[in-house]
Amino acid sequence: MKLFGVSLASSMIFYLITNFVWLYGTSMYPHNFDGMVAGYVAAIPFQLSLVSNLIFSFTIFGIYHIISNKIFEKSSIFSISK
Repeated sequence: MKLFGVSLASSMIFYLITNFVWLYGTSMYPHNFDGMVAGYVAAIPFQLSLVSNLIFSFTIFGIYHIISNKIFEKSSIFSISK
């Protein structure tokens, strides 16, 4: 659950920071609240990065978890013998 929260938060922070275009002095959007909202709304179709970040994070950390468990199960250093 922690991985889901971190992946979601990082995607949202990236979205909010990179779409704060109206502050940079471009003439693409007006420099007011309406311009800020227009910039964020125009970027919604590109927010598929949220889905790809979640898939990537769970895949990478899932593979790591599976591999590390297999290594520790087979390793004689970590086994307890009586």
